[in-house]
Amino acid sequence: MEHIACLAAGGDDYELIFTAPPSRRADIEAAAQACGCRVSRIGRTLAGKGCALLDAEGRAVKLDKEGYDHFG
Repeated sequence: MEHIACLAAGGDDYELIFTAPPSRRADIEAAAQACGCRVSRIGRTLAGKGCALLDAEGRAVKLDKEGYDHFG
């Protein structure tokens, strides 16, 4: 699981991320196909505060490392 924490905190991954309601999934996939872009569903939003990274089995991944702070 350590490799997941490293991937979450580092690297130069330049990709647009956004949220959308599940009811728009087909529209988003159609738009992506029309413009030749790949989209990947990587999570979901829930009510409340904070953020959690879960592995494939749904276990929380502890993040000890932080990525580069562009505003620091």
